[in-house]
Amino acid sequence: MIIAAASQQGQPSPSLAPRLQTPSRECFALPHARHNSLKETILVVEDAESIRKMVCAMLSGAGYRCMEAADGEEAYHIVAGAPKAIDLILTDVMMPKMGGPELARRVGNIRPELRVVFMSGYSEDPVVRSIERSASLFLPKPFTAAALMDKVRRSLDAPWTGLPDSNQGADAR
Repeated sequence: MIIAAASQQGQPSPSLAPRLQTPSRECFALPHARHNSLKETILVVEDAESIRKMVCAMLSGAGYRCMEAADGEEAYHIVAGAPKAIDLILTDVMMPKMGGPELARRVGNIRPELRVVFMSGYSEDPVVRSIERSASLFLPKPFTAAALMDKVRRSLDAPWTGLPDSNQGADAR
């Protein structure tokens, strides 16, 4: 299963959107997934609803708790309202209202230990290129379920040193 990238306006790209399908249970049968034994909660922040729902379905199927937000502003309010309930934010970079880098900067002020992974399909954007330099913080779209699970697990297990300063100041485009 591959997750499609969204267009600059945040909607699925017409050439990739038809590939999005409802995931089957077999998609979640990953060898390293420990169903029903994981305690971590992932906040998925993505303005394309179909991608957000599919990512949450994959994470939930692998045993993670999943919360959803359609943009950075909504995600910030979720984190501020339940500060210790979230273990990782998986956020799109470019979204309306508040993009992923601005969300990460603001969340870092109230929860500096909260891990953040960025995802994007826009490798030509300067903000995305600066985030891509920190490979441990970046998941390029499109991605497979296995790549998603690997990135999430590695991000949760690795020591967290925070976000590089150059990634925190960018805003949504």
